[in-house]
Amino acid sequence: MAAAIGKNQYDYLNGLVKTGGGNGEWAKNQLANSTYTPETTPAPAVPTNTNVPTAPSSQSPSAGVIPNGSVPKPPTSPVATAAAPTANPGVQQYTDFQKQQSDLMEQLKSYMQPMNYDPNTDPRYLASKQLAAAAAKEASGSAMETLNSRGILNSSVTRDDVADIEQKYAAQAAAQIPEFYNQAYQQSRDRVGDVFKLLGNSQDQQQRGIDNFDRDRNFGIQEGQLKGYYTPPASTIDAVRKQMAANSEAYPSASPEEKQRLHEENVRLAASIGGSDTTGNGDYAFGPMRTLQGQQIDYGQQKDQRDFQYQTVQDAIKNGMSQQQIDNQAQQFAERLGFDYKNMDESNKQAWAQIAISQQNANTSAANAANDNTLGREKFEFDKEQALKKSSSVKVDPKESADNYNTILGDLSTEGITKEQALQLAQANRDYLSDSDYSKLLSQIQKDF
Repeated sequence: MAAAIGKNQYDYLNGLVKTGGGNGEWAKNQLANSTYTPETTPAPAVPTNTNVPTAPSSQSPSAGVIPNGSVPKPPTSPVATAAAPTANPGVQQYTDFQKQQSDLMEQLKSYMQPMNYDPNTDPRYLASKQLAAAAAKEASGSAMETLNSRGILNSSVTRDDVADIEQKYAAQAAAQIPEFYNQAYQQSRDRVGDVFKLLGNSQDQQQRGIDNFDRDRNFGIQEGQLKGYYTPPASTIDAVRKQMAANSEAYPSASPEEKQRLHEENVRLAASIGGSDTTGNGDYAFGPMRTLQGQQIDYGQQKDQRDFQYQTVQDAIKNGMSQQQIDNQAQQFAERLGFDYKNMDESNKQAWAQIAISQQNANTSAANAANDNTLGREKFEFDKEQALKKSSSVKVDPKESADNYNTILGDLSTEGITKEQALQLAQANRDYLSDSDYSKLLSQIQKDF
């Protein structure tokens, strides 16, 4: 009856180990009297871990773990590709980063599946298992050499020893499974952390791009508010010009409908950065754009100019009417003043004639003048009283009275005039003075003479 032998004995008898083979004839006889059935080694038991790996404490607790399998492939960072130029680089930049972040989120979702570790697919365990098998094979060969030298190679003792050696090395390989599991678990956490870092960097870059775009745009807006002209950010102008150049390049070979679309798009793009087709054949001219506030300033200036012109006409009409009224009043005043001056001049002439006569009489006979002084005084007082009574019913214009008062004072300053002559002059002009001015004139005569 053929004896069953193990794998190590089979390899030894076939010369598959470093030490083995021995006597060829003897080995052939041993193989002829033995049977070998290849064994299928079941996978060692997988340690059970009910704790689902989570994201590191510095990351979101909702992060998952690696998908089924032993060692997950490291995530590939999305590579940003050059997008077609658009009229709004800020939006395009935002969209590019959104796609990158969406890809990273998909990776995170795939890592959130519960971990199912299979050592038979773990390269680390497979390598350890191969090393253990090689070591067991070598140890079994050495043991069979020893047993062969004792003549008990094909015996139950040999089979037991070889089986013990194989189990020993298999157990050593299996003992490393928990360590391999922990390594795979840690790798899953590291992968999640790496994706979170990539996601955070993407969000930071996106925000910086948005901030830079907003800062450039706000600078242009603030400048537009101050000056009334708006210049788009350089990135926008560059993107628009590139898109317009691409449209112009595609125009010659495009269909009539496509040519119309490209032309309309270029007109729209040019207008967005202050350009216009001045010739109608695609020859665009660019310049600062007038803002709404600038247009309001222009409208305000135009309105002010219209209001000024209107007011100028109104003032001219009003001034013309006022000047005519002034001229009429001036003419009336001049006529009245001339009449008053004429009357006052006649009165002054009469007064000076009377003064001359009185002076002559005074020079002719000082004695008579002294004797008649009392009578003259009484007559003067009487005439004065009569003049006052008479003047009480006469109303003189205050301005005319003031002018006459000043004129009489000028006459009284003539050298050589006496007090009596001054009183006579005042009495002669009584009708041309108001009561207050006449009283003031008498007081002035009393003071000066």
